[in-house]
Amino acid sequence: LSQDKVFVTQYRDHCINMYKLVGKLTKSVGSEGNGETQFKHPRGLDVSDRNHTIFVCDCYNHRIQILTEELKYHSLLKNDLMKYPLDVKVTLDRVMVLDENDPCMFVFNSDHVLTK
Repeated sequence: LSQDKVFVTQYRDHCINMYKLVGKLTKSVGSEGNGETQFKHPRGLDVSDRNHTIFVCDCYNHRIQILTEELKYHSLLKNDLMKYPLDVKVTLDRVMVLDENDPCMFVFNSDHVLTK
């Protein structure tokens, strides 16, 4: 992933913005909804060092949307126990999701299988 990119969630606008470090908006993706690259109040995000994908807490759709570094849809991380994901941290071997519901933290392995 290029070191000169910054990704920001826009909670009220239901989108993700990509900026250059100099502050220039270079791309925006998303709208309100529950389809691919649609969000309902996105919250925290993190970028995977392993494959440069972007994990976005899609809070009111009860899921994590995974995007490419070009902000294109890649896949979903979803679990029936996860209700309102607020923040996410991605490491080389796990994905940790802080959920507002209990509050609690869900831990997924690198294959996105719930472990805790």
